[in-house]
Amino acid sequence: MLAIDSRARVGFAAAGFLGRVEVLYPRDPARPLADLGERAAELLRLCGDPDGVGVVTGPGGVVAVRGGVAFARAFAMARSLPAVGVTVFAAVEASVDRGESPLIVAEPMGRGHLAVAEYGFGEAGEPQPRLIARGELLAAGVLVAGLATAEESFGGTATGVYAPTPEALAGLVVSQLAAGAAVGPESLFPLYLRDAGARRSYEVRGPDGVIARVGDGER
Repeated sequence: MLAIDSRARVGFAAAGFLGRVEVLYPRDPARPLADLGERAAELLRLCGDPDGVGVVTGPGGVVAVRGGVAFARAFAMARSLPAVGVTVFAAVEASVDRGESPLIVAEPMGRGHLAVAEYGFGEAGEPQPRLIARGELLAAGVLVAGLATAEESFGGTATGVYAPTPEALAGLVVSQLAAGAAVGPESLFPLYLRDAGARRSYEVRGPDGVIARVGDGER
């Protein structure tokens, strides 16, 4: 099994083999895609051919997440392997030893917004993540995790878990593969909570003096 988190600063590639997990981190944490292929090849050398592929599908930086998903898709298709997409929320939740306690996973989305998923609040199955304004989240007495909680706890109890652990992500991928949750690699797509292609609009003056407005909305 090959598991990939391609997000900047927290990314890694891991492979599970005979009950152990081998992990390779990027040489430059800010550029996790630069040596992803090299690290995957080294993991194959260490652990042998995988029987499935899992990848963190986001949310996160658009380029990093897209690149990781594209790599996982191509890798799985080339080897006819089953593939699993795992959200950041599910991977972080699997990294927290919360028992029966409720947990909020919060990820920064920029411009004062958070993406949150709430676990243990009575909702069956995987919770639906939602986008909120940063000031909306009040987690009094609740366990909180995720990258946003590296800066503040929002009134909750910080777990100190800001990103998925390799062991938790690998275990989640293995369990989903065993449960038959795998999809065809062509069905792997990044998770966006808002339009990843939109950008702030701006004006461009052409050589004829005509001003055109480019873009629509926010990235």
